[in-house]
Amino acid sequence: MRKTYKIIIFILNLTCGLIFFSRNASAAMFSNPMSVIEHELSQNNRAGEESFNIERPKISYDPSGLKDPFKAPVIGVKDSEQAAENVQEALPALNVQGVIWGTDTPQAIVNNKVVKTGDSIEGAEIVFIDKSGIRVFFANAEHFISAPAGTGRQEQE
Repeated sequence: MRKTYKIIIFILNLTCGLIFFSRNASAAMFSNPMSVIEHELSQNNRAGEESFNIERPKISYDPSGLKDPFKAPVIGVKDSEQAAENVQEALPALNVQGVIWGTDTPQAIVNNKVVKTGDSIEGAEIVFIDKSGIRVFFANAEHFISAPAGTGRQEQE
């Protein structure tokens, strides 16, 4: 029953479409836009109106002088002073002797000093502390220093 209603509605829509659209309008609707504009202009010329031309600007693209986004960046050192600045400083000797990691403020014993996240020791800032070691930030780079094997919670037998 529903199928027949759908078929009847489809046929009615199709016939209404054919009635409302004339042959020229339907041909203009499904053709390219320039032919529609030309058709409208010819209709306007027949009515005695002046014709006009649509001037479109010519668009061109010149990629000269722009970098290619698909190439890897080339980092070149121009003088020896910049080369000296780019050399990584050696990480100071940091000896992790113990780690306290199961609390709200984890702490570590480094070079016989107790430190927590955010502290500095010998120019290196402590960034992160967990049971496997500490992560420090030194000379614009992060370094991981592992904790000794015997630290952490010991299982009692």
